[in-house]
Amino acid sequence: MPFLKTISARVRVAHSLVQSAEECNALSKDLFLAYDGKDDERIAMLRVLS
Repeated sequence: MPFLKTISARVRVAHSLVQSAEECNALSKDLFLAYDGKDDERIAMLRVLS
């Protein structure tokens, strides 16, 4: 499904352009904590959100 992956990537980029600074900071902090705790499931979920 290369087409679906392309659409998904474009949506993620567009969404990142409209995220507020607070939302971006919160996601970054959560991702940092997930990496620090080696929580692979949380990391994967946060990557989808960011």
